Amino acid sequence: MHQHSSNDNKNIIAVIFINFFVSCFEILGGYLSGSLLLISDALHNLSDSVSIVISYIAIVLAHKKTNQKYTFGYKRAEILAAFINSGILILITLYISFEAILRFISPNKIVPITMLIFAIISFFGNILSTIILHSKSKHSFNIKSTYLHMLSDALASFAVIVSALLILYFKFYAIDSILTIIIAIYILREAIQLLIKSTKILMESSPDTLNLEEIKMAIESIDNVKNVHHVHMWSVSGNDIFLEIHIELNDMLLSQTEIIKQKVYNILKEKKINHINIQFETNSCLSKSILCEDKF
Repeated sequence: MHQHSSNDNKNIIAVIFINFFVSCFEILGGYLSGSLLLISDALHNLSDSVSIVISYIAIVLAHKKTNQKYTFGYKRAEILAAFINSGILILITLYISFEAILRFISPNKIVPITMLIFAIISFFGNILSTIILHSKSKHSFNIKSTYLHMLSDALASFAVIVSALLILYFKFYAIDSILTIIIAIYILREAIQLLIKSTKILMESSPDTLNLEEIKMAIESIDNVKNVHHVHMWSVSGNDIFLEIHIELNDMLLSQTEIIKQKVYNILKEKKINHINIQFETNSCLSKSILCEDKF
């Protein structure tokens, strides 16, 4: 568990506003200069801004208490936002890529001086964000993630500056479309990965890092455990992993099951499973499969 100070939150909010300003500024610059690269870089900045907003919302919602209506709390709001964001991002990126291909085939007029001015100002905006986060990034995983986002944005803005200089001095107009497609491929890859990950969580898939058969074998190695079945494992927010499990035991007193329960907890806690629901039984279920196959 990482503690987030009010100063950390203020830094993140400041970076969000700076990045949204830079994104809007680059979109304006792309429109005035005719540079699709500026617009695609703005999209890159905007996607990072949304990611930071989602991260910040997650921090806020993590401290909001559960209630009788939302017994799991509000943590899945982060996943839902990531799912929507990635879907929209994929559509926009595909459109930008299509436009870049058309412009590569038939280049349009770009005003390099305007492009260069907007790119330089955007670059310094991204540098300001990295400076704000640099010192705190060494002590917080969340801040470090945001810092790396801003650093990648600064490098992308620097690439736009190089592109503007090539157009200005060498009339290499095709570089605008080429770098636009490269940035679009990067954004598309990240967005698809985010869409797949968020879809798996919303569909309550078992985490990729855990193997149900290994968990079953580990628990069945405990004395007096006959069988493990009806296992359900899912994640609410990507970090909180839930597990429900039926464990068939030899007939014994309820008080004796406490030792077994503690051993099971120890096995599952080592695998970072932090919400555990165990049902002990003695031959109650018809099916002994690891997955629930009984018909009700």
